[in-house]
Amino acid sequence: MTTINQQCGRSFSWERVGMLYKFNSPWIRKQASVYLLFSVIAALFLLLAHNFSGQMVVYGILTTVISYMLIFSPLIFIKGGDSRMVEQMVPVSPLEKFIFYMSYLLVGMPLVCYACPLIAEAVYPYLFGSNDEFVGYADVACLNIPSEFKVINVMIPLAAMLSCLYCVLAVRTNRIVKAVIWTIGVQLVMTVAVTAYTVKEAFMLGYNAGLNGDEPMSKDEMVSTFLHSIAGDSVFFMVLVALLVVYVVVMSCLSYRALYRRNL
Repeated sequence: MTTINQQCGRSFSWERVGMLYKFNSPWIRKQASVYLLFSVIAALFLLLAHNFSGQMVVYGILTTVISYMLIFSPLIFIKGGDSRMVEQMVPVSPLEKFIFYMSYLLVGMPLVCYACPLIAEAVYPYLFGSNDEFVGYADVACLNIPSEFKVINVMIPLAAMLSCLYCVLAVRTNRIVKAVIWTIGVQLVMTVAVTAYTVKEAFMLGYNAGLNGDEPMSKDEMVSTFLHSIAGDSVFFMVLVALLVVYVVVMSCLSYRALYRRNL
């Protein structure tokens, strides 16, 4: 019996990638529409709820929800019944499937989820001035948080998303439940590690201030001092980034292997 791998040969074809997209387009359009709608709502809230007392909190909640929507976006590729059987018969090589999945998850979905909120954040200072509380807090954070921390903010959702993709591709039964549990577990472990470090730094900052008899600081001074403290010691972040990079590479390789086995 000729396998799909043998039918596709060794050559890469964008035409076959397009064929896979056409097959998945009904599910992709539905997911992209819902995600884009939520992204627009978050952006409009940031711009229209100016001077709302809980603006930063609500906007933070909305962007967090968008982050989890992005993490669980691979669930769209879970199909059952005839759709799953037809998908397995589409003559697309494992590499072509891998490129399609990665392009959709790492390029398409982030654009859909974050383009509107990022544009809103970019135009916010021009609409409300650089002295606004939201702009001032964002500027302090961007200037003082070490680059490793910014990378971690990208790598943790990426690692969780690839964990979800691997479960979708490799698990045969109860894929949704297992993918959700595994993804939340990965996200939780990484978040706890970062949170434990920041709590330790905050405790040591307050403890040392108490020993030195420093005067009580205002909220802005406290935030700035804390961010400077984190920026002064980035070894933890460098180690965590290295581990995350290794994890992402491993999950990517395992996902490709799962695709290869499905094509045999």
